[in-house]
Amino acid sequence: MNRKFILLTLTLISIICFSQTKDTIFLKKEKGHNIYKIQNRNSKMYNDLSNFKNFDEGKTEKIMKIGLNSKWIRIHKFNNEYFLYAPCDWCNDTKLQINDDFLQVSGCELIKEKIKSVKKINEKEYNIIFISRFPQKHKTNLRIKLIDSKYGIYEFRYPDGLELRKMLFIKDSDFRKFDIINNDCKFEKSAEFEFDE
Repeated sequence: MNRKFILLTLTLISIICFSQTKDTIFLKKEKGHNIYKIQNRNSKMYNDLSNFKNFDEGKTEKIMKIGLNSKWIRIHKFNNEYFLYAPCDWCNDTKLQINDDFLQVSGCELIKEKIKSVKKINEKEYNIIFISRFPQKHKTNLRIKLIDSKYGIYEFRYPDGLELRKMLFIKDSDFRKFDIINNDCKFEKSAEFEFDE
């Protein structure tokens, strides 16, 4: 009896101590360029993606009053799942912050646009009119709509010339609910990962 107990105890200890959890799944693995999923919520990459330190803080009383979140992180769909994205070129990192007076968008540089009005349309939809500076000053209509309440996914739509651009965002508070696809290019810029949306 004691011998079996000791053997069972030693087996359990070796399984617990020497087993590894696999939290990285590769989608592409080449010399100097890897694309993989990060599932470890304690990864440093989560802190990088949720960092808004380069944004200008501003008043948020008006937008909070109508129930609109201030900070947004872009999310992508791949194989019917949602993922955060760590791009090869961080100019493609899209975060957005809405204050009472300004809309700020990250990219290669921080773009700051003057907000003219913010309106709640219904419980799932908001409308923001802002003055876009590019290619020349003009009013732009940004529509924010909750499209997936289970995962807290919002669609941001705005006209871009003759096209209607659409991007998916989550509230900054929800970022640890999703895995990250990391496009890790060590030596030179590589093509960005292509998502389904």
